[in-house]
Amino acid sequence: LKNYAIIMREVTAYGSGLAQKPILVAMNKIDTLAEEEINFFKEELEALCGQKVFLISAVTGRGVLEVLRALKNKIISAQLKNEKQFEGDFKWQP
Repeated sequence: LKNYAIIMREVTAYGSGLAQKPILVAMNKIDTLAEEEINFFKEELEALCGQKVFLISAVTGRGVLEVLRALKNKIISAQLKNEKQFEGDFKWQP
């Protein structure tokens, strides 16, 4: 939980609109924790960040596909938003 707060402070301090970009939050190395610990930390982190927290383990592969799909959806949503934003500003002419 401390790490999340530190990372978000650094992102905000960096500036350049980085803190306004969409983010995904994931808890890694869940293979090293008991299920009770995973559930506790997930609930605490979700309360802190205000969004779904993905549970992943790079070692076992648990949750990796789910977070990759969510990332793909975020990217597609951002691309569609950008296309709509510029749709009326530019008309292509041959």
